[in-house]
Amino acid sequence: MRWDALCKPKSAGGIGFKKLHAFNLAMLGKQSWKLMTKPNSLVAQIFKARYYSRTSFAGATLGHNPSYAWRSIMAAKQVVIEGSRIRIGDGEQTFIGKDPWLPDSECGFINTLLSEQVKSAPIPLSNRSNADSWYWMHEAKRVYTVRSSYKMLVPCLDIPSSSIWNRLWRLEVPSKVKHFMWRALTDILPTTENLIKKYVEVPPACPICHASSESICHILLQCPFARTCWMTSSIGFFGDGSNLLLWLEALFNRYSLEQTQLAVMICWSLWQNRNAMVWRGKTSGVQQLLNSAGHFLFQWQFVRKHQFLFSQPSPIGNVIRDSNGAFVAARCCSIPERFSARDAEALGVREALSWIKQLQLSNVTIEMDCLNVYNALVNNLSGPSSFSLIIEDCCALSNSIRYVSFSFIRRSANSAAHSVAQAGNSLSGHGEWRAVPPPFLIADLVGSSS
Repeated sequence: MRWDALCKPKSAGGIGFKKLHAFNLAMLGKQSWKLMTKPNSLVAQIFKARYYSRTSFAGATLGHNPSYAWRSIMAAKQVVIEGSRIRIGDGEQTFIGKDPWLPDSECGFINTLLSEQVKSAPIPLSNRSNADSWYWMHEAKRVYTVRSSYKMLVPCLDIPSSSIWNRLWRLEVPSKVKHFMWRALTDILPTTENLIKKYVEVPPACPICHASSESICHILLQCPFARTCWMTSSIGFFGDGSNLLLWLEALFNRYSLEQTQLAVMICWSLWQNRNAMVWRGKTSGVQQLLNSAGHFLFQWQFVRKHQFLFSQPSPIGNVIRDSNGAFVAARCCSIPERFSARDAEALGVREALSWIKQLQLSNVTIEMDCLNVYNALVNNLSGPSSFSLIIEDCCALSNSIRYVSFSFIRRSANSAAHSVAQAGNSLSGHGEWRAVPPPFLIADLVGSSS
């Protein structure tokens, strides 16, 4: 299949690939747009001093001995100019016959023959108006985007009246099955007919029935084995099977979504059965093929609806120091489930308060580097969310301990607790150290004390 056909949108029978040259120009146009709309930026001033010191970016040329960057930017300059127009302010920077200032989607330049004096004259409107500015024609916000530029370079093809392509891509079947159906509808599967067209020497007969030449319509609809499969299934056989696109369109219009998805899975199973016969000399029975198609679809949809999330545990680290900053104790543990950073920080505070209560300590200041958790604890946040429930637990624990206060510190000042939490990742259970700090924590303790 030609690359141009693959670059068609999915709704038009393509696969939605980008045309690389046009997409590259659209991305380079972003740099041209910045040079044109932000002339006071450092990069724009450097390029202006080197390549267009006596004019604006719109009037710049390639120049002598250009760099690779400038050559690339200039390749996209014309694209940006064609899709842009000038919003007239005071009119001092816009020339009547040289700049695209007409709000015309086809051409912003004046095509009428003008004298050189008029052509090079500015357009004075009002001294109190703002300066002239550029805007992008193909975007509602009037700002250049790569997407709108690419659409301008590659006009959208007319979408067929039939919505069969959109309905195909929206089916809840495995992606490989949808791509198989796309390949079948565009007739690029390696059937014997297509292989012979490519001058591949293969037997032309169908490997299943050996009675007719193998085309995609034959292997999926017209082959006696395929007909038997369709007649045995809940879908049934309809039409003459001479046009796969019309058959699929009738399938969408006649049957429910669940039956259509099953029919597509049967098509895929028929092709897999054909491949098994070609490469391994084995074939499935009718009932076995139908059961396999239905079972595979059921398993795939079940997993999609009941996704099992395998997540890493959330590590928690606490460090206790006395009023002089000397090490007292440290503890690390991990929570089996994965939580957000905010919830994990709140759980860490709750674990610290539980540990402090267990050690029967008083006059304690809890330091943390999460401002959201600190504000929630200070303001006694309550509500139905899981985060609010954790905060309520923390407040209840703090009320059961004598003289507990909360303090917000920078993350860099809380490096000791983070080092202990990281150690919790490598421990199967939890670790606790008293009086003597672990070796990995000494550097953090020395750094924080200094």
